[in-house]
Amino acid sequence: TQSTWEGLFLWASINHVLKNFRPGQASQLTTVGVLDMGGASTQIAAMTYPKERSKYIHGFSIDGYIENAFVFSKSILGGGLGEAHKSLLLYLVTDPEYTVFSEETVTIQDPCANTGFQTEIPVSEFLSIRPILPKSIELLNKKKTIRIEGKADTKKCENLCNIVVSSMARCEGENRNIDNNNNNDN
Repeated sequence: TQSTWEGLFLWASINHVLKNFRPGQASQLTTVGVLDMGGASTQIAAMTYPKERSKYIHGFSIDGYIENAFVFSKSILGGGLGEAHKSLLLYLVTDPEYTVFSEETVTIQDPCANTGFQTEIPVSEFLSIRPILPKSIELLNKKKTIRIEGKADTKKCENLCNIVVSSMARCEGENRNIDNNNNNDN
């Protein structure tokens, strides 16, 4: 897929800039792996010596420089910084320690945002982020606005990120949401 190629070409570009590809030394390559975290996805690519093939390992050649190198390349849609923060907010809305409900507003106290940060978004926009937990929909029903307030607590942020990331990592196959709904992995 396109994102697989993105990882492969990023790997080749970085290693070319570092002069890791030398003519005539294709069998003695020493390369670096790359990790590119964008807003929506993360690409990971590194040279490998596979014991078995997988859909993420690709043969890669550049005439005179690389001959039959095997490169692991994977894109994780939903693994970008923006998407990870959205997953965190979806988790926080179900936790009474971080969420305050009033007549028309839900206030999420985000320990990963700077103290003093404040923004508001319509509930409809929040619900359209991705399929979310039924509990979240129930809690947000008939509310008009979500207010996000920064509370800057590094330790709580770290603990919550560990929960969200490990929940995403436990998801198998094409599933990348903490709420076990489908999100395509390309």
